[in-house]
Amino acid sequence: MNTSKSNEILPDEVTAAAYTDGSYNPQNGMWGYGAFLYAGNTEYELSGNGEDRYGGRQIQGEITAALAVCEKALSMGIRRLEIFYDYEGVRQWAMRTWKTNKPYTKDYAAKMQKYRQQMEISFTHVKAHTGIEGNEKADELAREACGIINHNDITSVNHKCNNTDYKKEKPMIKHIILWKLDETKTDKEKAEIKKNMKHHLEGLAGKVPGLLEIKININPLPSSNADVMLDSTLENEEALTSYAVHPEHVTVANTYVRPYTTERICMDYEI
Repeated sequence: MNTSKSNEILPDEVTAAAYTDGSYNPQNGMWGYGAFLYAGNTEYELSGNGEDRYGGRQIQGEITAALAVCEKALSMGIRRLEIFYDYEGVRQWAMRTWKTNKPYTKDYAAKMQKYRQQMEISFTHVKAHTGIEGNEKADELAREACGIINHNDITSVNHKCNNTDYKKEKPMIKHIILWKLDETKTDKEKAEIKKNMKHHLEGLAGKVPGLLEIKININPLPSSNADVMLDSTLENEEALTSYAVHPEHVTVANTYVRPYTTERICMDYEI
């Protein structure tokens, strides 16, 4: 289901600008998207939803919102669009800097490539739930689209509900690791170790709950002082904690990573 409506507003500084967001309702298994497109002196409100068939949860809503504003902008003859997003995949998959493993990310990357051939699209990251009006409006639309009740209406609809059940989603987490391989290994042995690390770590996708994206880079430039990089996105901090002790992850780490690495640097941060 897709909806749109418009309201008059003051002219924006760019030809067109849009705030996009996605949400997920675990009660019905639906993702939702919401967007506000500002063009000239008109504001367009876009929203829709779909069934979460691939385990992407709110991610499919995030990227569908970006596609919706591109389609709307093109239909209006707009040739320059700035998208304000709070999930990094919106930009990374559009720029093809993240690997597309799921059907919906492959579809998104392909469609964005076509849109970018027809108009100039730029991406600007904003931090979620920090009071930015456009982002908050898009979030509200996405939540409503997938059937999540408006937080302000909770007590009037169901006094038995705990308000914490309806708080905005916790920030997603980027989990980055850099490894140095055992220097006693030959180049041939290192190449095989890297191959196995990449295959088995990326194979955790779809096996560990809350692990939304994982990719392994095994081809650093000569200027690098690390041999392998893990770049992953998790649903929230609790998912990161669970990922660390999940049996599938522990088995891969103990078998294909820890025996062959001598240094490990980790950085986790919210997105």
